[in-house]
Amino acid sequence: RELGARSAELEELLRGERRDRVAEYGGLMRAIERETEDMRLELAGLRSLMALKNRELRTVKRLAQIVLSQRTEVEQFFLDALTQVKVEVAKKKAAAPKQAAKKKVALKKTALKKTAKKKAVRKAAVKRARR
Repeated sequence: RELGARSAELEELLRGERRDRVAEYGGLMRAIERETEDMRLELAGLRSLMALKNRELRTVKRLAQIVLSQRTEVEQFFLDALTQVKVEVAKKKAAAPKQAAKKKVALKKTALKKTAKKKAVRKAAVKRARR
């Protein structure tokens, strides 16, 4: 009799423990499912954020390429302008001696004309004085 009571008591205790374990297991499973769902939502959010960042990166790369292209065009413009200025300066330097020689010749001609005029005036004055 005592053994049967003790056996019934242990069986009841075992059933109570089993209920507690089943309830604990169910709670753990629900917690794991909630956590899994939260992680899935976070993963979906991170994927959409990554897609957005990838689009932004492509846009930035495209704009960087445009800026680089424009920079190259501006650099080429300045190089062309610099080359043109160098050529013009070289032409002026090359033409300077020629122009100086032309001016010298022109000054000599002017001086000769003035000298010839003075001689002519003197000759005329001498002729008048002799008369």
